[in-house]
Amino acid sequence: MKTALVTLLLLSAAAQVRAAQFPLCMYGITGPADMAAIKKAGFNCFQTYSQEPVKLAALAAEAARLELKMLAAPDKVIVSTYAAAAKGWPMLAWYLCDEPDVVICRKHETSSRAFFPDLNLFTPKKIRGNLPFPL
Repeated sequence: MKTALVTLLLLSAAAQVRAAQFPLCMYGITGPADMAAIKKAGFNCFQTYSQEPVKLAALAAEAARLELKMLAAPDKVIVSTYAAAAKGWPMLAWYLCDEPDVVICRKHETSSRAFFPDLNLFTPKKIRGNLPFPL
């Protein structure tokens, strides 16, 4: 009985760790004032449509304080004075491109190479040979 209880407790603890690491994001955050409420509601990350470097820096600072991860577009940040600092922001991911605008994504791939040296964008041209249907 003790072994079963210990096993159950260990499995429960492991499940809680995995659940805490799973991104549960709120979309469309506009400013730092929104973030305490989403943290209290149980979210651990957020996405913003803002691209202004000053605003993203403020969101990043509040995200770090609240232990939230963020998802944002890097387009304006990587060519601003915030580029170096942005590499240390609490990012879940950089939002490089929206679907289905693959042609527009090519523009982002070129401009993002310096900031993201290991960037490997998903594009139809790169996967065409691996698909079971024509593209």
